[in-house]
Amino acid sequence: MSNFRTISSYFEFLKNKKGFVMLNEDRLCEVSFEENLENNGQEPIPKGMPVDSVRIYLRDVSRIPLLTHEEEVDLAKKIEKGDEEARLALIRSNLRLVIKIAKKYGRYGMSLLDLIEEGNLGLMRAVEKFDYKKGFRFSTYAAWWVKQYIIRVFANQGKTIRVPVYMVEFVQKWKKAVSELFQTYGRFPSDEEVADFMGISVEKVQLISQASVGSKSLDESVYSDGMNMLLDFIEDSSGAKPSDMISQMMRRERMDDIFNGYLTAREAKVVSVRFGLVDGVAKTLEETGKHFNLTRERIRQIEKIAIDKLRKMNEKDVNELYEISRTENE
Repeated sequence: MSNFRTISSYFEFLKNKKGFVMLNEDRLCEVSFEENLENNGQEPIPKGMPVDSVRIYLRDVSRIPLLTHEEEVDLAKKIEKGDEEARLALIRSNLRLVIKIAKKYGRYGMSLLDLIEEGNLGLMRAVEKFDYKKGFRFSTYAAWWVKQYIIRVFANQGKTIRVPVYMVEFVQKWKKAVSELFQTYGRFPSDEEVADFMGISVEKVQLISQASVGSKSLDESVYSDGMNMLLDFIEDSSGAKPSDMISQMMRRERMDDIFNGYLTAREAKVVSVRFGLVDGVAKTLEETGKHFNLTRERIRQIEKIAIDKLRKMNEKDVNELYEISRTENE
């Protein structure tokens, strides 16, 4: 039960539970249907079915309400003044983020419990370092720290999977494709988009991803949710510094938020590529058209509609968007 002792500490600091179920260690092995609280739409645990600490933890964490951006800021301000309850509240509301990330790494040979425990330590570190004044969501910042701590588990225990020699060239091409598509779209591409870019099948892209998980330096960048796990483990000496990557992700998340308030998804993508808001390089109508497989005239029409909409932006959003794009292009 050594693993449980770490998890139990999280149960302990969640005494102000707001829907969090408190269970003692003696009752972990079996929980009857009658003893379950209301499941809030989740599947009930059948009577007599064994329930381990992980399942109980996952179930109960899922009941903790998420915070709005305003609530995060309010808690961060209180934390800045030394409010311990606020610190615990911010940690508690983001425990499911840790679970979500840990599950993605579970297939690499480590127990989910160990990954969750280490990820929670990363979450606590993120709470300590978070600067609400930058205006970004806490989850974006916290995800990086959670992944750093989870990856440390693999490094400490020597859990690496060697990259076959014949796969190295494919891996490098794959990484280059993902990097270029990230710069283009301002987000991490799907397997389908990578396959199209590389001119290979989706199945082959997935094979490269699954077969090429190797060791990864903790000093290298760790990307946000949705990124294929391979980039978290293959060393890239040309990679950006972690702090730069976090700032970049936050700026682009905020840029997307602003655009989404005025433009459709397609309009936002066209404007971003056309005016170099993603990679700092403005494109001609023809180049933008080739990128989206649209005619030059169609791009011009979309651009005009988007600009007309953006002219209605409030002054605050205009100034913020200008600062973001200026920083991206420096």
